[in-house]
Amino acid sequence: MLNEFKSNINLLAIHSNVQIVSRKNKKNIIRFFKSNHLENSDYFKCKHPPHTSLFIDRKIFNKFGFYNIKLKIASDFEFMLRVFGKNKVYSKYLNKTFVVMRSGGTSTKNIINIIKSNYEVYKSFKINNISANIFYICIKVISKIFQVKFLELINQKRDLH
Repeated sequence: MLNEFKSNINLLAIHSNVQIVSRKNKKNIIRFFKSNHLENSDYFKCKHPPHTSLFIDRKIFNKFGFYNIKLKIASDFEFMLRVFGKNKVYSKYLNKTFVVMRSGGTSTKNIINIIKSNYEVYKSFKINNISANIFYICIKVISKIFQVKFLELINQKRDLH
């Protein structure tokens, strides 16, 4: 990845895939989050790379600011919406896995957090004076709920064996 930044001095961000493993056993792969090449318009549809796979040049923070700490769960979404959606900064996708993380993030901890997180997604659009499309936010909520329930079932099955 470092070679990508070195070979293109105009490149300011790279994102990749993420492997999510069980909290109890890191050999148990629960989910493979394959990111993709994203257009700036994708961020307006609530599509974004996993924040853990996003590597950013300091110049972005100097120009666009940091994460909005008033948002407790979706500050990463607001940051990406502001930088890559609204301000059209390019992020190069590398079809590699640089991050292996344990399951159990705050935004997918439970249904209440999923709702809170996506309310903050809605607020992210308002903060940036962008018209929010409720359809895409609802799709995001539904997919997160199914994701959490599916992961719970997998973990329960593994705990039984």
